[in-house]
Amino acid sequence: MNEEENETQIWMEYIDGISGLDLTGDMYERAAGELGRFQSKVYAEQPAFLQNLTNLSKVEYMKNFYLHYRSWKRVYDYIRSDDCEIPKHLYKLLIDIDESADEIFNRIEKLPIVLCHRDFWVANLFYSDGKTILIDWDTAGWGYLGEDMASLIADEADIEHIVEYYRKCIPAYYKGFSVSADISHITDNCVYEMILLIFGYRLVEWYMNAGSGDKLQETDDERTLHIHTLQKIYEMRVNNDG
Repeated sequence: MNEEENETQIWMEYIDGISGLDLTGDMYERAAGELGRFQSKVYAEQPAFLQNLTNLSKVEYMKNFYLHYRSWKRVYDYIRSDDCEIPKHLYKLLIDIDESADEIFNRIEKLPIVLCHRDFWVANLFYSDGKTILIDWDTAGWGYLGEDMASLIADEADIEHIVEYYRKCIPAYYKGFSVSADISHITDNCVYEMILLIFGYRLVEWYMNAGSGDKLQETDDERTLHIHTLQKIYEMRVNNDG
């Protein structure tokens, strides 16, 4: 905080509330709506001090993250190899995304640029006394409308309810964002594509890394978990298209 005196300050705050996988579907939906309202207010007001901050992550963060994974031959080649043990309909999701990436990013880049949290998952969310509290803003920065929703839905979330939460939270988020900004012209929110761009290759990496565990049962359980997540994302596409 003060280079001459080499001063360090730590902000500590105690929060007592419900978090992680203990959050209910209603709490997910409320968090989505609150995020929408917050981002909408910032988007409408465009506070100057935020524009001048130099430590916020850039708009290209998500795209660069995806391109980093896509250029990593270990995971890229694996889903295209004869040795791939992931069901074909699931690894084909990622191959299809790769083939359509330019067109998808062209659509995403037409969305409003908003202040994103960029670590918007259940471990950073607390429901306390009727309020939604969000911690851990160290990766915050400029990104696209809906980017944080991809994390809420798919980042180590409640897998059994992931399709349901997708169906409920996206409309709640857009309703919240509509409070301060007109987004009636947006008909393609691209959140489903964002989920695959951010988490597709990561799930493959986690699946591959699970094979390095010492305990066979834990390894099988981890692999099953990651495949199950990809399966739910696949089912989400049916919901998205339908």
